[in-house]
Amino acid sequence: MNHPKSFVFVVRQPPFCGGRNAEVVDQLLAVAAFDHPVDVLFLDDGVWQLQAAHIPEGAGLRPLAPLLQTLEFYDVREVAVEHESLAERALSPDGLVLPVRLLARSEVPRWIAGHDVAVGCG
Repeated sequence: MNHPKSFVFVVRQPPFCGGRNAEVVDQLLAVAAFDHPVDVLFLDDGVWQLQAAHIPEGAGLRPLAPLLQTLEFYDVREVAVEHESLAERALSPDGLVLPVRLLARSEVPRWIAGHDVAVGCG
């Protein structure tokens, strides 16, 4: 029996960049539903997705924060955030909508390489 491939989804786009971010979350939930190990990494402007204050009400976009808070129910293994991306935007892990693993920028390439498949958003 083949072992399931592990996936990492990388979110780099800010809220309000269109429906692409919601599509990525839908993709990762679909992959997780088929029992593939799934992790998510937020970096660059993608870290804004984890702020409750950035729910795009009135923008015609589906708010992602409530959906992101359900990742643990889909057995998404880990939600990681690049520490420097938070710091450059004066954001704190305490203000995020869910607990995250902080990765230093220097750790990100090796962490991504530890997965069988990397899916990028933007």
